[in-house]
Formats: sequence, structure tokens, C-alpha cells
Amino acid sequence: MRPNTCLNPSGPTTLMTSTDCVVLKLRNTLDDLAAGQDSVLEFLGRRGISARTQFSVGLVFEEVVTNIIRHAYGDDFSVVADDAIEVTLSVAEEGVELNFADRGPPFNPLEVGDPGLPRTLGEAKVGGLGIMLVRKTARHLAYQRCDERNCLRVSIPLR
Repeated sequence: MRPNTCLNPSGPTTLMTSTDCVVLKLRNTLDDLAAGQDSVLEFLGRRGISARTQFSVGLVFEEVVTNIIRHAYGDDFSVVADDAIEVTLSVAEEGVELNFADRGPPFNPLEVGDPGLPRTLGEAKVGGLGIMLVRKTARHLAYQRCDERNCLRVSIPLR
């Protein structure tokens, strides 16, 4: 993982309105997921973002990056790409914005329906609720396929 400070956003970050941001380039590994989440929370903490908002951002970061690792690149981790996932995080008065980009097959998470909650614990399955959690946490979601990449923008209000 290589954090860089954004001074002149480009690529998927052109949708952002703030230059107070950080770009993380992650390999498609669970180690980079954990290190990336640490970097995100450290970045937010240095900016005085509340623990509640940090929790929301951390949840969204973990869900989206985990889904990218597992579904765009596969669970076997046999092919590790140094720039498999790019995450741009910015803070503005209205909230926190995350832009995720990956080179996996086209996948628009906004087209996935909510799975519905099980009636009993016995009916519950592992997984399948991540996209729903992201939707419930975010103020706004936007997806586009750009330059052969999946680009997902998630806006989270300050709480």
C-alpha cells in the first residue's frame, strides 16, 4: 500500500470536490485491506472526524474493498496486482467521500437488490448483506464504468 496526498485529483477522483484527500493504492490482499483501513481511520482522526463517522467510513471501506478482493479478483489470491484497487478518500464540510476503482469485470452494485433479512437466526446465511449495509450507511452512491474500471463513489454524512 502506498498512500499519497492528493494535490490535483485525476481519474476517478475528478468527481470529488475537496483537495484535502488521500489516495491508497491497494493490492488485492486481506493484508492490504487491514493496512488500508488503518490508514483511512488515521487520516480521519487527524482531521477531527467523530468516532461515529469513522465507524461508518470504516464499515463502508471494509465492505467495498472485501467485495472487490473476493469478487473482482477471486479468493485464491494467486494473482496479486500492486494496483488492483485504488481508493480516494476526501473530507469536506458536507461529509466524507470515498471513490473506489478496480479493474475487475463490470459490476454495478446499485443494480443488486436488497437480500431481505432472515426471519430467524436459523435462516440467516453468512454474507450477502454488505451492499445493503453500504446503502444504509451512505447518503449517496454512484457507479460508472470508466477506463475499463469499476468506479464507485460513496458519500457519508458527518455525524
